Amino acid sequence: MSCFQGKPEILERIRWLIKLRWMMAGGALIAICVAEILMPSDFLVIPYSIMAVLVICYNLAFSFYSESLSLEYNEKKASKFANLQISVDLFALAFVVYLSGGAESPFIFFFVFHMITAGILLSVRESYMKAALASFVCALMMFLEYKLVIPHWNLAILYPKPLGIYLDGRFLSITVLGLSTSVFLTVYITNYLSGLLRKKQEGIKELSTLLNVGKLLSSTLKLDAILDLILDAAISETGTSAGSIALLDEKKGEFTIRAAKGFSKEFLNKTQKWKVRKGGMTDRILRGGEPLVIEDAAKEEIFNNPVGIKEGIKSLIAIPLFTNDREVGILYVDAFKSRKFTESEVRLTSLLATQAAAAINNAQLHEKTRKLAIIDGLTGIYNYRHFRETLENEIKRANRYHHLLSLIMIDVDNFKKYNDAYGHLEGDILLTKIAYLITKHTRGIDIVARYGGDEFVVISPETDKNQAIEVAERVRIEIVDKFFKKKEVYNKVTLSMGVASFPSDAVCVDDLIRKADIALYKAKRTKRNKVRAFALK
Repeated sequence: MSCFQGKPEILERIRWLIKLRWMMAGGALIAICVAEILMPSDFLVIPYSIMAVLVICYNLAFSFYSESLSLEYNEKKASKFANLQISVDLFALAFVVYLSGGAESPFIFFFVFHMITAGILLSVRESYMKAALASFVCALMMFLEYKLVIPHWNLAILYPKPLGIYLDGRFLSITVLGLSTSVFLTVYITNYLSGLLRKKQEGIKELSTLLNVGKLLSSTLKLDAILDLILDAAISETGTSAGSIALLDEKKGEFTIRAAKGFSKEFLNKTQKWKVRKGGMTDRILRGGEPLVIEDAAKEEIFNNPVGIKEGIKSLIAIPLFTNDREVGILYVDAFKSRKFTESEVRLTSLLATQAAAAINNAQLHEKTRKLAIIDGLTGIYNYRHFRETLENEIKRANRYHHLLSLIMIDVDNFKKYNDAYGHLEGDILLTKIAYLITKHTRGIDIVARYGGDEFVVISPETDKNQAIEVAERVRIEIVDKFFKKKEVYNKVTLSMGVASFPSDAVCVDDLIRKADIALYKAKRTKRNKVRAFALK
């Protein structure tokens, strides 16, 4: 895990390293010129100049690659690029140390500074590997100098001379030991401080994300909008490609995907609903009560969903949504490649899930309350209040767009006699069945409501009088001629219906209801069990 995650952080530090290298290369050229002026006969200009030019050349190449990487960011490429720069700099610094005296070099402890850079840019493991490499390279260089395998250079000497003139074995050992201790200690301190800084930054980021999401959630009580907000935040903060939120229907014991992004239509069609299977992945998520993290689906036996495997899901985080010890659903974030999720990503997703559970619960309670306000408690269809509001809105819409509109009023014939014969409880059951059948045999665009007592209404948008009569007659036949005749107790129960239309019969709510009511009573006066339309005569 890198010390700094994300596109802005690692690229910012890569650019910082490139700028630092420009300054050092420029400073080296100036130092070479000054040294040549002060020591014209005793200073080796050429090797240091060549080294400075080489640093400038490879830094120029790094600069161009850095710009291309910022246009098409790839986390793996950025990590490899940072690793390459640290490695190249290490060998360049080792060569400068060699040219300037090896163990005697005034630049030898620049390796310590180099390890700070490694600790900032690389992961903990990689930075320790670079410390080991730096120690090995320096030890090898000094050992080869000591054994006279390679010549010993010095800033003040023009021609190479044996190292033994300047050093002995004990001094060499102490130098290597001191340098190794310094670079490893530097890496440890840098990683420790970077870790503290990273945790602080992650904490601030998490709080900022939760605050922003909380503000957005407080602005709406619509369930679909809440689910989209939570899912977008979870996908964005984890850098994943897809995700979904499935809600639990406690009565059916069934999960339904209510929000999803990044998946194919085929996948969503096949996974839209599912029941909890004992021992399955969903069961494990719910029983665990904690995030389930899968970094490589191919290695996890629990991930055996063939549809998910076919979709290409390679890694995921699944978090159960609980509120007041009640299961609400599951939040998933999915990636189509194997990857490791950071502690911060898992923790933030868990916090988002907690927010989601509370927001979903509030939205569901609001929706339940709203439905209670507009739904008839007995029949489960719309109540009179909602019928009035809907009819007013539909008349306004019909008037604005020059559409037709029809209203059907339905009365249950002989309902009082049925109630007296079988009791009010059976009467309530009958009204509930009639409401269900009216809804079943009307069209999807029609709005069915209970008007009061044993009367029902049907609002038929964009429907003329003749079409409304056809709808009413179909409903009457399906209920009276087919359903009621199946049971002897319903034989005397029939339906009378009245139809009125906008704008031919009326242009306002009260007038349209009155005209439909007139047509209804006309049907009841003519032997009942009929459909009658309002007529001016």
